[in-house]
Amino acid sequence: MVLLPLICHMFHTDPATTILAFTVTDFLLLIGVGLIIGRNTRVLKYYYQHKKRTMSEVGVEI
Repeated sequence: MVLLPLICHMFHTDPATTILAFTVTDFLLLIGVGLIIGRNTRVLKYYYQHKKRTMSEVGVEI
């Protein structure tokens, strides 16, 4: 945590506030990553369903 002393000095925060800010930031990042992963899985699911449907219409077994 090299930036911690710099951030504390710039914003004049106490250690408890700094830890709380980092915790909230980490939590928000986790939610964001979860949303991105969830969206990508839905896109892949749709892609494979579409591919399977297209192949069955052509008559190719997967």
